[in-house]
Amino acid sequence: MNIVNSFSAIEMQRNNPIHLGASQTLNSSVFFAKDGAEKTAESSRGSFESYLIGALDFVNQEQLKKSAIEQQFIVDPESVDIHEITTTMAMATTSLEAANRIITQMVSSWNEITTTR
Repeated sequence: MNIVNSFSAIEMQRNNPIHLGASQTLNSSVFFAKDGAEKTAESSRGSFESYLIGALDFVNQEQLKKSAIEQQFIVDPESVDIHEITTTMAMATTSLEAANRIITQMVSSWNEITTTR
């Protein structure tokens, strides 16, 4: 059994745009995207930070979907198709494992860059 499936989802919420980074200021132009997410003009240009936050938001959403379908299966097993449960759990596990590998590689690359100076 995969140990990743035994953990519950972590809800990550950004309540304040200032929390995204120290370089952002209150004066930056803030707008809302079609999906309701708050974005700044800087992050709309495709910065690394925006890609990273978007990827982590995707992983978080997959974990929340998995958690919701697990709870629905426990409460009312007849309302959930077993194929939907399997697919949702596989997507959540795959996205979490990919994020873990990418973060591990980023840390390893950063360590290599800082030690080769």
